[in-house]
Amino acid sequence: MWGLMHWLGLWMARFLMVYLICVALPLVMELLGLPFEVIPADVRPDWLESARQAHASLGTRWNDLANEASKWLGSQVFGVEVIIQPTGSGDTLRAYMGCLWAALIAGVLSLLWSLVDFSGRTFALGHGLARFMVRWFLVVMMLTYGLAKVFPLQFPPPTSLRLEQPLGDFSPMGLLWVFMGVSQPYTVFTGAIEVLGALLLTTRRTTLLGALVTSAAMTQVLALNLCYDVPVKLYSAHYLLMAGFLIAPDLPRLWRLFVVNQPVAAAQLPPLGGRIWLDRTALAFRTLFVAALVGLQVTSMWTAYRQMTDGPTAPLQGSWQMETLTINEAPAEAESPLHWNRLDVTSRGFLFVHLPDQSKSIFAMSFSEDGSTLKLNRPQSTEAAGELTVERPEEGVLILSGKIGPDTLHGRFQRLPERTFELTTRSFHWVQEVPYNR
Repeated sequence: MWGLMHWLGLWMARFLMVYLICVALPLVMELLGLPFEVIPADVRPDWLESARQAHASLGTRWNDLANEASKWLGSQVFGVEVIIQPTGSGDTLRAYMGCLWAALIAGVLSLLWSLVDFSGRTFALGHGLARFMVRWFLVVMMLTYGLAKVFPLQFPPPTSLRLEQPLGDFSPMGLLWVFMGVSQPYTVFTGAIEVLGALLLTTRRTTLLGALVTSAAMTQVLALNLCYDVPVKLYSAHYLLMAGFLIAPDLPRLWRLFVVNQPVAAAQLPPLGGRIWLDRTALAFRTLFVAALVGLQVTSMWTAYRQMTDGPTAPLQGSWQMETLTINEAPAEAESPLHWNRLDVTSRGFLFVHLPDQSKSIFAMSFSEDGSTLKLNRPQSTEAAGELTVERPEEGVLILSGKIGPDTLHGRFQRLPERTFELTTRSFHWVQEVPYNR
């Protein structure tokens, strides 16, 4: 009986290790391409460029195979259609099918592993591999999400479109995004915690502390995702599971230290492979890798932040109310998707179109050099949605005319006066005699 319980315990631990390896493997494969990105394309040797293309081709084939496997599992087993398209959601059917495939693979491989090695002689080797992959997976993801908050990209300040929206019409996720975006210092603080966890995870000596910091950050993130219906529940739950996996071997030591209040000996960290030279070589390589990884992440985030905040504002920035509108030379009908009741132009290159039924359409926009032509694209699409001629016959008046898809549009719009909002203009106060709760 004890032997069976021991075997089941080993199998469950091996199942978790193989499952986490399956989840982390695609990103670890991407990290192998990091050296290609460090060297600029214009000075990259031909052999390195060929290697980069081969690595990219392997990643594409892997992704295509995973997509096809998820579509097959959805249709043949669950009778549902798995759609492969970028939606901004991490909780798609494709994501759930991918997790199920990882669980099936982990179940089979861990069972075979347990049958071949009943006594657990190779357990330490598998555990070490899983810890290594999970650590670096979390390093990259925590850096990415953390820096996207340190440079406020994930939660930008709310636009006038959001601020004028009735509170009761907000989705829970929309309310969370405004809550975070209103206070940039708080957003930066939460990102800094995630970055701290990532940096601590890069060394074996501080892995436990990094996992504890990451688990605290991910507990809050998972709670917010669950309570505000943010579609990255799968991601945050996996990150929390991974942090717990890294903490698990030290749970007895943490219990004795924090609960029983007993002294705890330092963890033993023997050199890699039992050889000092190998340990020092790995240390040098890791230092270079972390420097390159952090440098690339910071550079890309800073560039994206500058593009979002710097430079001239959009030529038509502001809010515009429709005065007259014709579609295909006839007055626009209220139920038409081209009944542009109001336009909001943001400095980030997006046109928000309000329709009479309170819904909205979003276009990415670009202007010609002289500002006389406006090209529209659907977000996350390279296909043109339309091209309009821009006329400004007088101050505060805008005339748009041209093609949107197969239809012809001609509209006259009046600029709305700018508004100020209590939510964004209320300053910080150390001393308050009475609460200011409006």
